Amino acid sequence: MSPQTGSSVQNSANRVSDETISINWCFLNSERPLFNPRPIHIPTRLYERPSQDCRELFCKALREEYEFIARRASITFWRPVTHLSDMATEEEWQQFLDASRRSRIPWTRPFRIMLDNLEIKYIVHLIVTADALEEREDELDAVPPLHKFDLTLKDARKRLYSKKKAVSPSEGAKPSTFAKMQLDENFYHYCGRPYSREYRVPLTLFDPVFAQFVDDCKTIEFTSKDMDFAFDLKIEMSGFFDSENTRRDRFNEMMKEIYAIELQEDYTIQGTDYNMDVCVSHNGRPILISEVKNEMAGLNSEPTLHASLCYMEAVEVLSEDVSSCHPCFTLILVGPFIGFGGCVLTDHVISQPFSILPLAFHTSDNDAFESLARHLAALKRAVNSLRGTYSQLPAVTPPAPKPVSRIFPYQRTSCILGTDNLIEFSYETERDDGRLIFDGQTAAGVPICIKFVRKYGQEAHELCAKNGFAPKLFGVEKLPGGWMMIIMERMDENWTRLLAFKEERNEKNKALDKDEKAVIETRISSCLELLHGAGMVHGDIRDVNILVKKDDLSQVRIVDFDWADKEGEARYPKFVNVAPDVGRPKEVEAFGIIKADHDNYMVPDLFDNLDVWDPVTPFEFEPQLKILKFELFAKLRLDLGIKMSAAGPPSPAQVDQIISDTQALAYVNVLVLALFVYDTLLTLDDEIQYIWKPRINPGTILYYLARYAGLLNTFLNVFFGFIPFNINDARVCETINSILNICFILGFVGTHGLLTARAYALYYSNMIVSVLLVGLMAGGLIPVLIQTITLSNCDLSPGQQILLSSHNPRLIDVRSIEVIFITVIECIVERKARQNTAAHSLSPSQTGSSTTSREQARIEPESAEHGTVTTFSQSSIQRAVQYIHNELVNEFGERPFDSNMVDPNRPNDVGMDNNPGGRSLMLEVDFGEFRWSNNGGRELFSFSNADVNDPGCNTS
Repeated sequence: MSPQTGSSVQNSANRVSDETISINWCFLNSERPLFNPRPIHIPTRLYERPSQDCRELFCKALREEYEFIARRASITFWRPVTHLSDMATEEEWQQFLDASRRSRIPWTRPFRIMLDNLEIKYIVHLIVTADALEEREDELDAVPPLHKFDLTLKDARKRLYSKKKAVSPSEGAKPSTFAKMQLDENFYHYCGRPYSREYRVPLTLFDPVFAQFVDDCKTIEFTSKDMDFAFDLKIEMSGFFDSENTRRDRFNEMMKEIYAIELQEDYTIQGTDYNMDVCVSHNGRPILISEVKNEMAGLNSEPTLHASLCYMEAVEVLSEDVSSCHPCFTLILVGPFIGFGGCVLTDHVISQPFSILPLAFHTSDNDAFESLARHLAALKRAVNSLRGTYSQLPAVTPPAPKPVSRIFPYQRTSCILGTDNLIEFSYETERDDGRLIFDGQTAAGVPICIKFVRKYGQEAHELCAKNGFAPKLFGVEKLPGGWMMIIMERMDENWTRLLAFKEERNEKNKALDKDEKAVIETRISSCLELLHGAGMVHGDIRDVNILVKKDDLSQVRIVDFDWADKEGEARYPKFVNVAPDVGRPKEVEAFGIIKADHDNYMVPDLFDNLDVWDPVTPFEFEPQLKILKFELFAKLRLDLGIKMSAAGPPSPAQVDQIISDTQALAYVNVLVLALFVYDTLLTLDDEIQYIWKPRINPGTILYYLARYAGLLNTFLNVFFGFIPFNINDARVCETINSILNICFILGFVGTHGLLTARAYALYYSNMIVSVLLVGLMAGGLIPVLIQTITLSNCDLSPGQQILLSSHNPRLIDVRSIEVIFITVIECIVERKARQNTAAHSLSPSQTGSSTTSREQARIEPESAEHGTVTTFSQSSIQRAVQYIHNELVNEFGERPFDSNMVDPNRPNDVGMDNNPGGRSLMLEVDFGEFRWSNNGGRELFSFSNADVNDPGCNTS
């Protein structure tokens, strides 16, 4: 695997959750230093969220792909700064981690920000480390959701409360204290703060009382009494109060006298000394928890967090009661603002705000009055509904433990499509694709898939299912809170997504052949023809939404009809992924109309990545093409070359064979030229930036020779091989040979010069390596000179010479030597770049070397003068770091680095990457998240040779 730079993928934030991002990753741990890299498809919803949210996904991948049971809290993500060899030893692996410790991805940062070069499909984008799960106690601390393991909800809650911090709710609700609590992997709240602590399943799917409340807030028919109370509440709570107690007392008085809600003031939580402002409960079960603060200014504790912590204390005595998730509403009053929310208890406390309303709105705002009245009426109905539910439950006596089930949505029945018959079902597992999709089975044991969405193309799914193009659709239920529950056939293990099927076949080197592709494509096209003929569109024809049957590729099913609808009415969602690798038409945009042509456009792209051609850098591409060409040349010419060694002119049969063989060589040259032009166009943008714009220097001259002399030589070979022209004149023969050989020699000097310089730089100017490289260079140059002399004479007739010159057996030997030379140099460069970069990118002191020959390294700065080859001494790097440090201290008046950050005496904090032709210096200083830090904690400083007092340091 060759290191290569590339432009970062431009990913728009917050794209739809049903898109995926492909990332190449490998797993490292102390027992097995290096595993083969492999791709993983991360839902965009997780890709956009803090990296911590991806731990569960990688836990599953480690179990399934490596049979490694990881402790979730130990999973750590690293951004590679170097590339390890397949032969890497444990020592090199440790050196890699030492070099990469500055590149650990903080769990609060999303992959979208921290990873780049995702468009380069053959490099490793992510390193994962983890510790093995060993003890039962650790298993309780492992991967949520807990239904992945054979645990009980009672066990999970016992674990939660055993880790509870000994702080009061009022103290714990202080933002600084609560933020620290949220860092604890064993004890935290799912409250959306930070973003990584948002639970995947919303409260509206845990209990219907929440969903009904959300609907009622929009549609309930409020009474005149509700409107009167809204008016009185606005008038009273818009005013100012001397103290928090005064405001709270007045609010409670209004709630009891006017709104007829029985509030328990200064409620003492059972089993504790903690008090709540207001609580409504029934049979010891909390129904409503209220927190009142006088004004926003001067708040010591955050009221929504305070209510959540009070709820956790209140339901501790109920934690062994696994018959309920103990739904409870929260009511927050802070000055002239009122907020409504809810809490449940599963394996963790989950809290969620529903709405926050101002009370100081203008009296002419009828919409605000109606919204407040509806919310208050909806709250009254919800409180009464919960009271009725809890009155049917027995007193709080812990029942026998049950499997974890309440972490699943509450809905367990659905009507069969077209009938009034109910089917009952149970949940089994939750899928790890970032969406609300669950596997389950009916009471009769039929496997089903349960999906919760906001919008669904039921009509399109039914049409496709009836014609065998989609899984059977069993039921569609509209639920409160704006949700739809879709129940469909669950395909067995013989079915797989087209994406996974292609990857599996490619790993086995059994890529789909032309006929297999045609079968799948025909079925997909037939489905789309049916759908479009009915005036509907799908909108998301990607390989992740196509299921194929492994043993019968004529069986194809399309899934994910979330966007499907009638053409002209169906629209893309707000965060549709329009990245080029998705394969959507360029006209696709957020909220744009979905057209039938868009569906058809995406079908050919389904097979684009079956046989992946990984482009390589210009420095690697040209030698590989030469090797390919020379190997084919030798195979085509060996026998004929031996025949031509005999004295005397060739026979007519030999001439015919030679002409035929030369035409075959011309076709090979066409292939080489096509690949060469493709590579030139592919890397042209980087070439303009790094080669054309900087001033001319030895590195760019070698590049121009390697690139364009080789390109011209290949073009002329094709031209002379196909275009008939008069070659009976000796001058024409000599001119042609001269042009070809001049281009060949120039291309040789450029290509081999770059390869030699790169190997020379990678070995830090080592004398032995220098002598070996000079010898190899000479060994390759001498055969080229012999070839030039041989091709320059036209001893035979000119017409025969142009056809037969390449058949000389001496030239076969000459070019074989050249092939050997290129192969040796390429192996030296690639092995050194892949195996020893991690060790040699560190300082000599770190690698244990004290030899003078490694005290200086060839460095190619990544700046506007990219081609300039500059020598940086180790001391200059240290002074550069010290200079940045001093500038920060002078600017901000404080020490900007912690003790474990960049230290001028620790040059291993300076990371270096490989670049063809030299070493590339990357000086990265992580300032952390200080108040003066910009651009995500990373700043760029320029320094010159005067700043660091080193004549060799002249870059930024």
